[in-house]
Amino acid sequence: MNIPALTKKDMQADLEYLVQLLVESHPDPFAGAGGAVNFYRLVDEITRALPDHLGTPDYLRLLRPLVAALRDGHTTLHEMTAVPSRHLAIGFDVLADGLVIGRVYSPGFRPLVGARLEAVNDVPVDQLATIVERLWGCDNEIHIWCRLADALEDSARLAEVLMQPESSRVTLALRTADGIERQVPVHWLKGPRGSGWAPSSAVAVPPVGPTQIGWGFADNSHHVAVLRVGRLTRYREAAEVWWHSGYHNALRNWYRELYPDTEPTDAVLQTFVSEVPAATPILIECLDTMARTNTPWLVVDLTESTGGNSVLANMLGWALFGPEALRAVDGGYQIPRYSPLYAQNYGQVPEGDWGPGGYDFSAERAWRVRHVYGMREQPAGKETDEWLTQIPTFQKAAQDLPGWRPRVVVVTSARTYSAGFDILLTLKGLGAHHVGVPSAQAPNCFIDILRFTLPHSELAGTVSFKRSMALPQLDPQVRHLEPDVALTYDELRAYQFDPAAGVRFALDAIRSGRWQA
Repeated sequence: MNIPALTKKDMQADLEYLVQLLVESHPDPFAGAGGAVNFYRLVDEITRALPDHLGTPDYLRLLRPLVAALRDGHTTLHEMTAVPSRHLAIGFDVLADGLVIGRVYSPGFRPLVGARLEAVNDVPVDQLATIVERLWGCDNEIHIWCRLADALEDSARLAEVLMQPESSRVTLALRTADGIERQVPVHWLKGPRGSGWAPSSAVAVPPVGPTQIGWGFADNSHHVAVLRVGRLTRYREAAEVWWHSGYHNALRNWYRELYPDTEPTDAVLQTFVSEVPAATPILIECLDTMARTNTPWLVVDLTESTGGNSVLANMLGWALFGPEALRAVDGGYQIPRYSPLYAQNYGQVPEGDWGPGGYDFSAERAWRVRHVYGMREQPAGKETDEWLTQIPTFQKAAQDLPGWRPRVVVVTSARTYSAGFDILLTLKGLGAHHVGVPSAQAPNCFIDILRFTLPHSELAGTVSFKRSMALPQLDPQVRHLEPDVALTYDELRAYQFDPAAGVRFALDAIRSGRWQA
């Protein structure tokens, strides 16, 4: 099907609408670009570069630097139906200092697993990282590596980074695990990416069900249990929060995935929320069994927890450390910004006197009263238990949760992000140990998205509407949360590039007695 090119008038209108959305919806749209002058200079450069006609993919390429200038991983722009038609025959894992081949999709490349990437088509990875940062919003240096790994999974996106035409193959400069430098031509494969091949794991990580949450014991000794948490968009308690907040678009999309070509009424949607699988019974089963077997350690595996709804963080804090500890934890504060786009996404703007700009500074004021002036006139959000009223499934069970209090180790990967990162922050704040690769999310950043579509190009996007200060007293120059014990390339190589190296690393740390009571 031939899609007509966009006219200059249409592109100009979409650009103006995008600028309007960013400026009136994002908490701090000019900071990443270095100020309003730099931001609008970029807008002017894009305006002057608009031709008379342009296809949507090329128009998107023009707009990318503007969205990336906000330096916010939650603010994005993409084609609505963007599905890569080709993927590289190898896949990369992300470490704090670069990319490593973690799996392959063609048997001939199996010996390359564990090799480090040094260049693509003779362009060094450091130079590629600089280009990536100009094209996609990134929270920190680890996020840049994630974005580069993503580009290496999409032939069109990689061509954009390389500023070269798409080709049938690329040449990778690699340094193998034994230190040998190699130039390897790698071809693109058509169709969706499968599971590929990776080394077998020495750890039996528990499977996850429809909730993307599962648990099991690390071995037959029952000394350590493992709670595995995937993407946090398919558990009932998340749906309950979305229903309570009015964010029904997420629920409708979930419903349509299960029942295509069906538009649910509000009554049907409310029933749907009450019937989808919940995380609460999984937590109860896990802790009940740990109590019966006297299991002292729990590893929370967040390596695949890339985002979703964060209420599981409070649920885990309550279940693992107790309500009093959760109420006392310092979770920092957030500054939401309410806008017309917020109203479009949530149905309405919360009542309140938000003043010019639509900012809600109430949580920041309360935090300053408690921590700057040493007073406790206002309770923190977790102290009020207000979040409990939004998730009746957990609220009904909260008082009857097992009182087992294991010691907790959290495992992260570079892909631990958004809601997954919130779990890390909550459990670490409660005393959990942290091992693995640092997260691509900055501790203090922009979060919680509003969705939009540009009317003429039909490009889809997201924009953050909250400034999150999870660690308000942290040095602003610190852009990632360093694990207590970091998983580096040397450890990964020692584990023979085990796909579950992070969990294995945590288990070895426990068994070594690193954290004695």
